[in-house]
Amino acid sequence: MIQRDEKGRFIKGVCPNPAGRGGKKNGTADLFRNASLRAVKTLIRAMDDEALTANGRLEAAKEILNRVYGRSATFSEEEEGDVVLVRMEEEIEEYAK
Repeated sequence: MIQRDEKGRFIKGVCPNPAGRGGKKNGTADLFRNASLRAVKTLIRAMDDEALTANGRLEAAKEILNRVYGRSATFSEEEEGDVVLVRMEEEIEEYAK
């Protein structure tokens, strides 16, 4: 029996489920894993699609770079022109060696 206080709340320090979460799998992770190649192809197509706005293409490119290099890469737009700067900390450090 799980211990509770007089208001029916769990007592501090007492685990209501000491056995942990059940081992039941619903297959969601496998479903997403199987769709990952299509998702990557969709991002690449979106990045190259001239019919999309520049913002849409940039978001697709950012997502690809984030998956490859991690979210530590910094993205910023210059105030003049349509140039997009990408700074990747690890690559810069490696290049400087």
